[in-house]
Amino acid sequence: MASKMVFNATTRIMFVLFTVFVAISTYVLIVTHHVKLPTVTYSTNPDHRAKIGAEMLHHSLLEDFSKYDADGDSHLSVHEFAAMLKDNQAKAVSAQQQAAETQKQIHTVVEAAARAAADVKAGIIQPGATGGVQGGGAADLDTLDDGEYDDVEEYDLVAVTANDPDEADYEEPDDVWTSGSSNSTSSDTKTGGGAAATDAAKAAGDQQETTRQAGGADDVLGRDADGKSDKEAAAAAGDDAALDTTATTGAAVAEAAANALATVKAGATGCPELSRELVADFARDNTIMLTVADWRIFGSMGEDAGVGYGDSHYNAATWRKVVVVSRIVHWGFNVIHSDVDVVWFRDPLPYFLGPAVNNVDMAVSSDLISTGNPKGDEGLEVGMHQHTNFNTGVYFVRATPGGKSLMAGWSSMRSTNFHDNDQVGIYKFIRGRPARSDGRVLVLGVLAGEAEAAGRYAADPEAFTRKTVSDPLPVSTEMRLGGLGVHMLLNGYSYFIPKLQQQMNVSSLGVHMTWVPLSKEGKFHRFRDGMLYDDPPEYYDAPERYYLTADIEAPAAPEGFNTWRETEDMIQVHLKNMPPQLQQMYRAMAVAMVLNRTLIFPTLKCYCFKNWFMSEQCRIPGDKVTQFPLECALDQVFRPKVLYNYPPLNTSQGPQNFTFREYSMLDNPRTPAAVKTGQVLVVPEGEAPGNTTGFVQVLSIKPNLKQDELAKALEPIHDAKVIRLRHVMKLFGGFDDQVLKASFEAFANAVTANWCCRDEPYIKKGLQRKVKMVMAW
Repeated sequence: MASKMVFNATTRIMFVLFTVFVAISTYVLIVTHHVKLPTVTYSTNPDHRAKIGAEMLHHSLLEDFSKYDADGDSHLSVHEFAAMLKDNQAKAVSAQQQAAETQKQIHTVVEAAARAAADVKAGIIQPGATGGVQGGGAADLDTLDDGEYDDVEEYDLVAVTANDPDEADYEEPDDVWTSGSSNSTSSDTKTGGGAAATDAAKAAGDQQETTRQAGGADDVLGRDADGKSDKEAAAAAGDDAALDTTATTGAAVAEAAANALATVKAGATGCPELSRELVADFARDNTIMLTVADWRIFGSMGEDAGVGYGDSHYNAATWRKVVVVSRIVHWGFNVIHSDVDVVWFRDPLPYFLGPAVNNVDMAVSSDLISTGNPKGDEGLEVGMHQHTNFNTGVYFVRATPGGKSLMAGWSSMRSTNFHDNDQVGIYKFIRGRPARSDGRVLVLGVLAGEAEAAGRYAADPEAFTRKTVSDPLPVSTEMRLGGLGVHMLLNGYSYFIPKLQQQMNVSSLGVHMTWVPLSKEGKFHRFRDGMLYDDPPEYYDAPERYYLTADIEAPAAPEGFNTWRETEDMIQVHLKNMPPQLQQMYRAMAVAMVLNRTLIFPTLKCYCFKNWFMSEQCRIPGDKVTQFPLECALDQVFRPKVLYNYPPLNTSQGPQNFTFREYSMLDNPRTPAAVKTGQVLVVPEGEAPGNTTGFVQVLSIKPNLKQDELAKALEPIHDAKVIRLRHVMKLFGGFDDQVLKASFEAFANAVTANWCCRDEPYIKKGLQRKVKMVMAW
């Protein structure tokens, strides 16, 4: 009995250990993606993603931009670009409605054709002898496969429609686009395919507004089960006029079907079919710049459409860009890929085709914020390695064997790495293979089995599908990768904070607006801070718009502040020096409300950069050149999303909006001279006005006037385009309107942001990770 109990206990222990081992092993395999859990949230089918990717390319690249260039400056502002997308959306919806009506007509024709074909088979109508489908050839009408009408090859698109930002979902179920599926149980699905195509298009429309117009004219009549062409399959259709019950022939049916096909094609609007020839029309020096805009993301930054950074829609959209670029590169064109939030300072083509990057297959930007290059060096970034955080928002890829291999391998990851975005995908691509350095170039090697996969890919790129993360990628040769100089393609930090473009004495290519708030308001306002946002003329001046601004007195930084080593000491200086500036800001904003003027945000001075993780010496780790204090971007102190969307404030006279402009507006070359030179300086009596150069008038008023008295004192300059306040702490004595006061104080509390962030060791000592910026009286 004793030995039996020992045996049972041992068995139990072994069983428990075995169970734990299996559980841990399964967890590790899942985490490392060697085992892929099933997903029901969206399709991983690469075909439909590539189709939508091609549609996005149509909207962003192959549109006639000139007709949307409202100000005639030969480039599109963000507003003009958005107008183009919205116009495409409206045209596409109209085209979709027209195509649906055409489909109904074709459906009727196909039904009639089927009846005629049945009559021919039954001997009721004798086929003529004038060519076309003879005799029993009409029997082919009964052999068509329903699903074939969805089997259009990638990029074989005749027309596209813009996606509805409220309803569209790119991740439609597989059965909408996949060959062999059927969304109809009607008997009509076997009579020429018209009903099948219509039902499939309807199902696609129910799932996703971003469909081809009526499935594309070629898709409506499709291909038959034996692989016959559209023209041959068109023999199954016709029109009512041609279907005379005493003389209908197969040729008449085919002719009528061809006419119906031509009608659909003639009615199709939007962008032309994506092809090598079409891209060639836009290429210069065999190179094309590509910007892909997803309206659900670009139009609302994902906030209004349930789309967020890193979710399935966002990730899928990033992979679609890679698919489109890969196709163009394999057609033999070099591609400059540029995200929509990139501003180019000069034509980048001479640089990318010049000596600086002539030794690479791909040159890609990075998230680095400082450069190791010598001053004045415009070449590739030094010291790049496999673990560099590259940024795929901007890259240049050549149509070389290495460039084609890199794009083929990277784009083929989308079927297995859909849970990642394209940038994480290229990290895994780079870091998962042998590499060596060759000067400033990182040479990526070929893994076992990839050459064979590359052969299969070359034979039929559209049919190549990677099923698991362990499957070889189609890479046939070594790939030479270089990093664009951090000072040549700047980001939102390096451009605004250390200002590397000035420090390095180079002619930078442009800036990619990363390292900024994710909201559209934050990103767009940062553009405005940097005078990079092309607003319409009325934004800068309008007949009934008057401005107010103020000079904020900021405390000086302690001696030697920029050489301090202790981060917490620097944080304390920042937290001490911001409240007195915000007190002045409170008064400036209050006076703007009292006078009902648009506030040009006064310049604040920051002594520590706000970030979402711990900084080093109040800078992003690696920043070697930033000097404090620096001009605060709006998002360093305020909440742009709240400011831009705050409802009207309450006053005793009714609601009133708080309106504002960026602090750099008066330095912006877009601002008319009449605004810049129409300034009146206002100071309290007893205070020195300071420098008065450029002011049309200097007005001294009694100090500490309350709301009504202040408005009366400033009445003589009510038509001044800009009023500038100095010594603002002594100018405004408070509100008379208590309704406005209560509303304004709630507003002042809501619009200020948190400063962030301290690290864990300091939090454990009782310090706050985030500190609220308080703007109060």
